[in-house]
Amino acid sequence: MTKATASFLVDTNIWLDMLLGRPNGKVSSALIVRANARDDFMAVTASQLKDIFYVVGQELKRRARLEEGAMSTAHASSINEIAWSCLSYVQKQAMVIDEGLSEHCEASTLRAQCSDYEDAILMACARRAKMDFIVTNDMQLLAQSTIRAITPKQYLEAYAV
Repeated sequence: MTKATASFLVDTNIWLDMLLGRPNGKVSSALIVRANARDDFMAVTASQLKDIFYVVGQELKRRARLEEGAMSTAHASSINEIAWSCLSYVQKQAMVIDEGLSEHCEASTLRAQCSDYEDAILMACARRAKMDFIVTNDMQLLAQSTIRAITPKQYLEAYAV
C-alpha cells in the first residue's frame, strides 16, 4: 500500500519558530522532518522569504544587543550571513511559489472573511498552487482560512511516516 503524499503551504510563523528556537520550534521542526520522510510537497511564497530574512536578522541582532550591548560591524555582518543561510535552508525544504496580481486580486476579494492581507495572500497562493492545506500556528488564519488550515501538531497526528 502506498501512502498518499500531501501538499501544503508552510506559514512564516512555522519557519520562524523553528529557525529562532521559539516555543513551538520543536513541533515545527518535527513537521519538516516528517514531511521530508513522507515526501510531502511543502511550499513557501517569495514574500515569506523576505519576511523570514528580515525577522531572523532583526531578532538575532536584538538578542545580541541584549547580551553584548553594542554590536560590531563584523557581528552584524555574521548575522546577515545567518539570515541568508536560513533562506537557503527554507528553499531546500520547500518549493518557492510565485505570487502576483492574480493572488493580490483574490486576496482582496477575501477581505470580508479575512482582514489580514498576509493571510489572504497565503490562502490565494495555496489555492492557485492547488495545495491540500496550509500549516500554521496563527489562530486567526486557522479560524478564517477559506482553504483547510491545520497546526503542525494536527499534521503530525494525521500524517504518519
